[in-house]
Amino acid sequence: MAAALADLASAEAKLGRSPEAEGHFAEALAIQRRVLPESNPDLAVAQFTFATFLRKQGKIADAEPV
Repeated sequence: MAAALADLASAEAKLGRSPEAEGHFAEALAIQRRVLPESNPDLAVAQFTFATFLRKQGKIADAEPV
């Protein structure tokens, strides 16, 4: 489910649907945080992807804790 949401978010971001993308990135990351151990590289990739998206939106303060 998390992978599907992340793919959807990426597509939405490319289409300029930033609010929808942000919500789906956040939901995907929340799922991964619940089911993956902190040391899992997939979790790191999800965090990086979401933080990068936020940074590109100019939301530096929001990206930093991600």
